[in-house]
Formats: sequence, structure tokens, C-alpha cells
Amino acid sequence: MGKKISRRGFFKVAGATALTTAVAGPTLWVRNASAQRKSVSLLVNSHFVPHFNQELERQSAEWGKARGVDTRVDVIAERDLGAKLASEAEGRAGHDIVVLRWMEAPVYQPSLVPMDDLVQELERGLGTFPEMARYVCRIRGRWASLPWRYDSGVAAINTEHWGKIGLSADAVGNLTWDQFIDAAAKLHANGTPVGVAISESFDSTHFCFELLWSHGAKVADDKGNITINTKETAAAIEVAKRLYKFMPPDVLAWDEASNNRAMLAGTCSWSINPPSIWAVAKRDKLPVADKLDHVAVPAGPAGRFRTAAPYSLGVWNFSPNVDAAKDLLRFLMQKENFLKQVEASGGYNQPYLAGHRGAPIYQRERALRHYEPPKETVHAWGWPAPASSATGIMISLFIIPTMFSKAVSGEMTTEKAIAWAERQVTRIYRG
Repeated sequence: MGKKISRRGFFKVAGATALTTAVAGPTLWVRNASAQRKSVSLLVNSHFVPHFNQELERQSAEWGKARGVDTRVDVIAERDLGAKLASEAEGRAGHDIVVLRWMEAPVYQPSLVPMDDLVQELERGLGTFPEMARYVCRIRGRWASLPWRYDSGVAAINTEHWGKIGLSADAVGNLTWDQFIDAAAKLHANGTPVGVAISESFDSTHFCFELLWSHGAKVADDKGNITINTKETAAAIEVAKRLYKFMPPDVLAWDEASNNRAMLAGTCSWSINPPSIWAVAKRDKLPVADKLDHVAVPAGPAGRFRTAAPYSLGVWNFSPNVDAAKDLLRFLMQKENFLKQVEASGGYNQPYLAGHRGAPIYQRERALRHYEPPKETVHAWGWPAPASSATGIMISLFIIPTMFSKAVSGEMTTEKAIAWAERQVTRIYRG
């Protein structure tokens, strides 16, 4: 059995995994700030809908102008963000505000300013943060970071292809996995297969967790007990093996862009993705744009689930500008500003707070009607395992997608693939 991975060990993993690989150092876009005035800096990841980053910069500058503070928004490539966060936390120097993804708030909690006061203020005016936000951001009784937004793994479909086998978008969104596989066989025969990554990618993470949960399977329980080696996990893998027969064989090597390309080219009929595929098709006026829609992922014996990738905002406790940084966060979370962020993201960013719901884009764009608000049960990746660095490592090392890939490809039997995953997860959680 391997050595337990510590928080410091996570920093090392962060620089080496697909979640946080730094290829040749961080890739930053920087707006210069005056050295004569107080300044607040914000580090965020490059958004899949670039206009969102522009809107964030605009709002930050608006806040700064009103308060006589210079602002700087640094946009870093997604692949570089984890290594950059680790470097700033270890060196206790860097930005004032940082975006935190998935399980990064628990990892960096010792280096973050508690957000209890700001959370309470926002909840008084905008409603209570839901369980998912608490799961990721409330650590050991304190709010380590401010829940900001999330995106989720909904099913993107080409309605023209589904119409040819007699199914409307609403009908597709009501299928069970067994019914879906029957439909996938017909779509494959028509030359328009379904396709989702079964590989080391975050699209695959969406797919695998949704499939597991819908069969009642979980990697670990809320106490951290490893629970992956069950008949429910085996049943989920068997569904993936059946479905794979009707997908392009190279889904075993797909990355985050592969399904986007296939859907935009009109050669794929279904995939799991937030609405960036639709947003790009609409922006670029592609022929497929009017054929794209979003529906719920198929249901299993335990129900219909959707995964979420949560994002929060943290303030380093070594920042010299804590009060100003928290005031900027307060400004960004004002309803008017948050709704503009949603609009700029093409609906990609989903709100936690009831007071942030109702963005016009969700009423205006028919293709987003099933994306927000979700009709499925939504959980963050890793749920219900404790929000911790261990869960973050399990996700960043793609243990679950790799388990599915080993079984689907025939490299291992279902039973051996599950046993392999159990060993990896046990090493991470228990040492």
C-alpha cells in the first residue's frame, strides 16, 4: 500500500496532473496597474466562453474607478492554474483574490481569509447557499472561500439526428440508460453516433460520476470509507461497455475539445458538456447551431443525476489588501453584476443563490431551458466523499474515468478494473 498523500503532497501532485499541469510556466494576460495607488489583483482561469473574462475585467475596473483603487485581472490557462495556486500558497505571495475550482478550497483553507461575514451578508439579501456550495466551500465549520458559480454536465444533442429516429429533445431527456442504448444503436446505424470521452478528461469525469450515481454507486461515503467495490459500480461499468459499442472507438483518447469538434461538425448526435458547444455554434453562426439543444442525462435505477464543477473565490490571508479584496467580491456578487456575468458567459455560468436566478438568457434561449435550473439532482464531483485534498487528488488523477476506460477497452475485466480503482482510492484516502 502506498504512502498517504499529504496537503504538501497535493501541491506536488497539482503540478503534475492533468488538472494542474504547468507546461512551460503560467500563461498570463496582464493589465498594468499604477504603482502610485492602492491596487487589488484577481487571478482567474481562462473561461471556455472568452467574453466572460472581458466582462469580469470590466466590472472589476468599474469597482476600482468608484473607489480609487487600481484593479488587475490576470487570466491564466486552465492547465496552469493549479501550479500557480500552489506556488502562491507555498511562497505566501501573489494575487489578492484567486479563483478556486472543485476541491481546491479545502486544500488551501489554511492560507485563506474566512468568508463567513460576507457569506452571511449575501445570504440575507439573496437567499441561502445550497448544500453543494457548502460541501465544497464550508470547511471545518468555516467558509474557506466564497461560492461563486458552477457549470454542469448536461447532455448536448443534435435534434436533427434524434428526429430521424423519432425522438424529440424532450423525449431524449426522459430516457433511461437502457432506452438510451437502444436509441444509440439506431443513431450509430445512421452514421451519427453518440460520443463522450472515456479517458483522462473532465468531460469523462462528468459522464462517469453521473453514470455511477444513477446506479447508486459512490467512490466513498461522507465519512471517507471507500465504497467503490460494489455491484452498483459493476452495473454502471457494464452500461458503459454496452454503450461504447455504438460510439466512435477513439473516445478512449478524446480530450475536452474532441466532443466539441464532433458536435460542431454535425457528426455526433449526443455528448455531455456545459453549453459551450452551443455558444460557439451560435457565436460563429455555424449551420449546426439551430439543431443543438440540451437535455437531462439518462436515468438509472437510483435516479437521474448531473455533475457540477464548482468555482469559488478566495482571498489569501497574506494579502495586504484583504478589506478591499472582500469589497470587490461583494460588488461582483451584486445581483445586477452577477446576471451580467451569466449573460457574458452565454449561460455557461450557473448561479448558486436563488437571488441570482432568472437571468434573461435562460428564458430567451430555448436551448438552455433544461440547463438552468437543473431538473436532475446535482452534486459536485466526488460527492459524497468528504471535501478534502484527498478527493481533489482522486479527481485530478482521473481514477474513475481510468477505471471505466480499463474495463471498456478490454484491458481489464470489470471486476479487476474496480479492484484497481479501489487500491488507488484507498492509497489516496487512507495511506
